[in-house]
Amino acid sequence: MLTSPRRTRAVLPPTALVATALLLAGCGAGGTAADAASTAPSLSTATSAAPSTSTSTASGATGTASSSAGSSGGCAPTGQEVPSGAATAATADLDHDGRADELWLADSTTGSGALERRLGVRTASGAVFSTTYTSASPQGTTAVGQALDGSTSIVLLSDGRQVPLYAVVTGSGQGACQLVASANAQGQQYAFDLGFTGYGSGVACVPTSQGGSDLALYGLLVVGGDAEGDLPGIQRTRIDLSDGGRQARNGPTDSPAELQGINPEGAQVAAARQVSCGDQGPDTAVVEPAS
Repeated sequence: MLTSPRRTRAVLPPTALVATALLLAGCGAGGTAADAASTAPSLSTATSAAPSTSTSTASGATGTASSSAGSSGGCAPTGQEVPSGAATAATADLDHDGRADELWLADSTTGSGALERRLGVRTASGAVFSTTYTSASPQGTTAVGQALDGSTSIVLLSDGRQVPLYAVVTGSGQGACQLVASANAQGQQYAFDLGFTGYGSGVACVPTSQGGSDLALYGLLVVGGDAEGDLPGIQRTRIDLSDGGRQARNGPTDSPAELQGINPEGAQVAAARQVSCGDQGPDTAVVEPAS
């Protein structure tokens, strides 16, 4: 039985914004490469262009990354609709045509009586495409999307334990746009840990330059603070994406001095235990319908 996750909202409105800015400060400086972000997924997926229920695994997807569809008006309309009863939420411009798109989550029962869970996108241009997934977590899933730059967009699907990473692959033909599971070095779907295995605690996206709009993806880990009088710190690992987001690898890890010895009940630690990317986060996430 799935339970709907509670929508986490900031309890310190002005302070939370300051904390998030501080959390993301200094991200241009690289550190020592380390495997601090989890790459062992608890959710398995099968991709589907538009309406299909294909069972081909997405984690093995290969090929050349498609260029941004922005100049051609985004993804081509598919003539499909979002399933009845799906939960929807506005998200970022995932197909780079200058218009906000929509994420959706839907549950249905197959002919054999099995539960099918689906994560999908509906673009402003009229394209509908999705992927199926499974999860062992008793908690329902949530998802946020973001455009990291002019040609790479991602979706983060959280089940409260881990956050599998998806690339929004765009193209010019009908059905060319897809949700593809980003693969790690072992060929499995890349996933962030949310404290379930101890490799991570949250996800955030960081501006690649001051005042710029491009974002870099980071896995976060709250460390320390367990012993009496010991204050926690935050460690960050940059995730390097290639092939339009189809490939994901752990990059440099750093532990900025300003993020060490911080208030364990403060907004910085709270932000490091959330799943967010730019202006997309818990308050904008689509929440799986309760079943």
